Amino acid sequence: MSIFQIVVLVGIALLSLKEFWGPVSTWLTNYAAEAKVAAQVKRDAYVASVPTPTAQVPLNEVDVNVQKPELSLSVIVGKWEELRTMCREYNLNEAEEQLDKVFPLLLDDKE
Repeated sequence: MSIFQIVVLVGIALLSLKEFWGPVSTWLTNYAAEAKVAAQVKRDAYVASVPTPTAQVPLNEVDVNVQKPELSLSVIVGKWEELRTMCREYNLNEAEEQLDKVFPLLLDDKE
C-alpha cells in the first residue's frame, strides 16, 4: 500500500467517524442511562424485598399461662414401647440397647 492510499483511508475513516459519531454517542449515552435506571430499579426491588423488623412484644403482654398437654405415665410408657418397637423393626440394635439402659424398669421380665 502506498502512502497516498493510507492517507486517503485515514481521511475516509475520519470523515466516517465524524458522520457516525453523533448517533453512536447518543446510543452510548442512552445505554448508560438505561443501565443506571435498571440498576436503580433492581436496587429498589431488593430493598423492598428485605423484611422490616417486627415490633417486639413487651414481656408483660406475653401469656405465660400456656396450657401444656398432660402426660400420664401410661402415655409415656406407650411412647417408649412404640419407639423400642420401631428400633427393633429397623434393626437399630444399639439404640434399642440404649433405651433398655435408660429405662430398665420398663422392660418385661420375659425378654
